[in-house]
This record gives sequence, C-alpha cells and structure tokens, in this order.
Amino acid sequence: MVNLRFFGCVSGMALLAASVVSCSNDDPEGNIVPLPPVDGQGLFVVCEGGFGSGNASLALYDVSSRQIHSNVFKDANGALLGDVAQSMTIHNGKGWIVVNRSNVIFAIDPNTAKEVGRVTDGISSPRYLHFVSGQKAYVSQLAKNEIAVLDPESYTVTSSIPVPGYAENMAQIGDNLYVTCWSYGNKVVRINTESDNVDKEVEVGVQPKYIVADGNDRLWVITDGGWEGNPAGYEEPTLVCLDENLNILSKTGLPRASEYTSAGGLCINATGDTLYWYNGSDIWSMSVDDIDSRKVLIENACQATYGLTVDPVNSQIYVADAVDYSQQGMVYRFSADGKVLMDEFRVGICPSSFCWK
Repeated sequence: MVNLRFFGCVSGMALLAASVVSCSNDDPEGNIVPLPPVDGQGLFVVCEGGFGSGNASLALYDVSSRQIHSNVFKDANGALLGDVAQSMTIHNGKGWIVVNRSNVIFAIDPNTAKEVGRVTDGISSPRYLHFVSGQKAYVSQLAKNEIAVLDPESYTVTSSIPVPGYAENMAQIGDNLYVTCWSYGNKVVRINTESDNVDKEVEVGVQPKYIVADGNDRLWVITDGGWEGNPAGYEEPTLVCLDENLNILSKTGLPRASEYTSAGGLCINATGDTLYWYNGSDIWSMSVDDIDSRKVLIENACQATYGLTVDPVNSQIYVADAVDYSQQGMVYRFSADGKVLMDEFRVGICPSSFCWK
C-alpha cells in the first residue's frame, strides 16, 4: 500500500520570523546531554523522520516557558530513535515510543528521556500502544492481522488477538476495546479485554483509521476512503458515530480537500464533548451532541498538516506541519477558539503525533 503520508509534493515555506521561540540540547557528537527540567506541563512531539532514513526524533515542548528541546531521546541516550517513530503514550511513569519500521517499542523515563527498557520480539510493524492495566497493553500492527498482547513489566509479548485486517487506532469504554482495521480494511472490532477475544465487528466504510470515545460513551471514527485503484474500494471519507454495541448511529461525508488528501487526526477535548480533525490545511471542530455544528475552526492552519492535539487543560490546539516531508517540521499553537496563533516552533522531520506529559 502506498501511504501518502510518506510522500509530500508541496512547495517550500518561507523563513520563520525571528520571534519563533526555539532551543535545542542536541549534541552533534552523540554525547549524553541531560534534559533540562520541565516543571509544569510538557508536550512530547513524535517525529517520524524520513521514510527509510532512520532519523526519527522526539522533541519536548515546555508549555509554560515555551522552550523546545528538539531531540531529547538522542540527547539522553546518545542514539537515534530509528526509522519512522509512529506514536507515544505515557503510563505508570513510563513513556512508550512505538517505532514502526525499526520494529521496536522504547520505554523511557519521561522526566529524563533515558531508555529504561524496550520491546523487540513478537511485534511486526507496530503502530499504536494502548494500556488496559499496569500488567497488560495492546499493540496494533501494520504487518499482521493481529493485536499483540504485551506484558509491560517484562517487556514481552505474551499472546496475540486475531483481527479482520491491519489494526490501527484504539479506544476503550469500560472493559471493551474498540479497534479500527485500517489498511485495506473496512471494519471496527470490539475486543473484550478480560478474555482477549473479538466479540463483535461492524463495517463502517473504506479504511477506518481514527477512533475516539466521547463523554457519552459513544465512538467516533474517521474513514479515509482509500484511493483510486485501492482493492478495498475508493469512496468519500466519512465521520461515523457508533454506540458501545457497534450500532451505527450516524454517518457523515467529509469531502476531500484534494484528490490525494482526506480528513484525519481525529481527537477529542478532555471533557469529551468536542471533536477536532484536520482536512487539508483546515482544522475542524464539532460538538458531539450536534453533527450540524461542525465548522472550520482554523482556516489554512499550516502548509502540510500531519498531526493534531488538544491541550487537556485549556483546549488550546497544536498543529503539526510536515512542510515538505524532508526538512524540519513545525508545530503551531493556537488559542482554544482558533483565532490567535500563540506560538510556533521547529521540531524534527515529519512531526506526526503528540503525547502530553
């Protein structure tokens, strides 16, 4: 499958204004450089790096001071992350970084960025990690129709759960985990986390990728619609709402911003009542209680939108810009209403996902 996220055909961007706040601890000799303390809220930015180049990186942004530390994993460990850093999550005092093409999951101390463990066996092109408890986590994979079941205490995969397609994003309600089957797929499945079995599935549209649970215990899914010639089909991307039993409550078309792009980056605010996603360069929002409330919140937010997150404290919006997919990317910080650009800073190549500290 050709993943258009890895290939950009966009023009170069103008030089940044001198007011951009940025700093780096990066040591060109590869020596260990201590991470300065982030006393308040921090935001990790996961940067894929160039596809096949092995130059993925992890940045840390201090929300209060607006300082950016651009390559904290390398600074702390004297080595690069690897090839295509996909995602990160923090659980029980450890940060877990999933590196897709290097086939490794790193565990780090989020206060120092130093590695404390890693997972290398039993995973195949890992994508996302979801913790069920301190003793069990699920790993979605792009090269196997399986969810890997991980024991995070021993850093070992203990079993696997067959799924009808390549698993991608995950969301949990109660004891049930809901998983999108993305590449060439069309289903969302429900896994009972007590038995580790799929107990229900539903077809929602071509290539469901993103999924979140709202404050009313409903699920929201964005399908990317595939591409022309895709064996799974090619159709308009959609926003789908499901209940806990995978009944489809609503399905809304999301017209493509261009032939080669579709809506993505679905996320939700801390109170679970407002959805956000990007479509092309625009950032959209919608109340979960009113489908007709969807609107463009930020028009032309950046050049090549590649990731999105919402501050869990104040709902400020952070947008990742891959620029031309080969140079350092940018992150833009907007006010909660989308009207004010509050900050902008450089990070690594292809910033794609975020993790709040």
